[in-house]
Amino acid sequence: MKLYLDSENLDLNPDATKDLEACCSEVMKQLLSRSRSIASCSIDGKLYSTMPEASAAFSQAKAVNFTSIPLKTALISMAEEHNAEMEVIEEMCEALVTDSLLADPNEIVRQWSALCDKIKERISHLGSLAAVQGEDVMNALIDVYYVQLNDIMKNLGEVFSKADVVGFSDALESRLLPWIKQMREFSNSFATKLETLRS
Repeated sequence: MKLYLDSENLDLNPDATKDLEACCSEVMKQLLSRSRSIASCSIDGKLYSTMPEASAAFSQAKAVNFTSIPLKTALISMAEEHNAEMEVIEEMCEALVTDSLLADPNEIVRQWSALCDKIKERISHLGSLAAVQGEDVMNALIDVYYVQLNDIMKNLGEVFSKADVVGFSDALESRLLPWIKQMREFSNSFATKLETLRS
């Protein structure tokens, strides 16, 4: 397998080329020392939209080409994506507040499952912004948000298991929705902080 970074030959420790995740991690270490980040990774000339597909292709790849961008550009892009996704999550929760009173139970389960998946995804992405906020500070914030979220989800699960649609709707509106709004406020403040990197 031949590795390239911005179309130049890239030499890595063999252990770092056993799988795509390890390879990306090693490339990021090198790039961070230069205040840059991975922009894309093509495998035999093809870009993949999901990590499982890319990982499967990587195991049989002949050539892997990483392209990089300035770290500040990557962080701003991630913050903007996070803000957009948090808006979607808020809209999903607001819709479920009403739909949980009116929709078919199977549809409620589907919407609830989709909302939970979205929230978990956003929490996991917060760690990628530690380069600006600081890893210790970011990890502490994530821990706080997880504790709050676990308590809320436990309460919602108990209400949902009782088929109490009114109680479920009320809990969504009074507990989960404020938590989501709190996350959005944090996200917005973080994006504002990142805007200073544009200069």
